[in-house]
Amino acid sequence: MTNYANILRNLRLQANLSQAELAQKLGISRSAISSYENGTRRPNHNMLIKMASFFDVSVDYLLGKELQSVHHPVEQLLLEVKDLLDSSNLDDKRKIEIMAELKDYLQYKISKSTSTT
Repeated sequence: MTNYANILRNLRLQANLSQAELAQKLGISRSAISSYENGTRRPNHNMLIKMASFFDVSVDYLLGKELQSVHHPVEQLLLEVKDLLDSSNLDDKRKIEIMAELKDYLQYKISKSTSTT
């Protein structure tokens, strides 16, 4: 899988979108998204610009030529968690389950913190 394919897939998963949902938002077919994510097809220039705008990243970032800048510690932590999951051998279903468990835990800790203040 090529770098842009991984990046697009990760951006889509971070946005909690299915391939069909992203395709609808970009005005293309789900099979086009699948082809981009599998690395069997490259988006054209106009589609790269549209995707970059949609995900609020640069085209260079989509192509893997630029690191996404992180200005907030929470964003940095999320990127580190994503990188950890990406480097694992877990399947997508288990990765999603882990992220849901992490979200539930964080919501619990936040609610506990706000109830004691």
